[in-house]
Amino acid sequence: MTFIVETPEHGEYEFDADQWETLAGELGDEGNLFISKDGLGVAEFAKGAWVSIRNVEPAVAPGRTVVFWDKIHEVPEHVETVADRDGDEWSRHGEDWGNPDHWLNDYAPFREAQA
Repeated sequence: MTFIVETPEHGEYEFDADQWETLAGELGDEGNLFISKDGLGVAEFAKGAWVSIRNVEPAVAPGRTVVFWDKIHEVPEHVETVADRDGDEWSRHGEDWGNPDHWLNDYAPFREAQA
């Protein structure tokens, strides 16, 4: 996964990691942001040195590949629910997504929604 950390003074930093947490303060580090991958530390930001953190890739179950479609009509029939670029989910519910000019294309790209 890729995490983006926003800082008040230096903009954004990007990290290849799989987990983050804010520390509880047992070692005087309360509010620090700790980022790790495979259990090893990747980065740490002191309290006040970071504003927010966000994941820019969808979480995927191990062994699954995420497929993206640029147009809603490209989504295979067996895929009932998709997530758009903002993570909002859309379900077919009998709706025909076969129109190449469908209004949902404004929210592309799409990926299969994870259960």
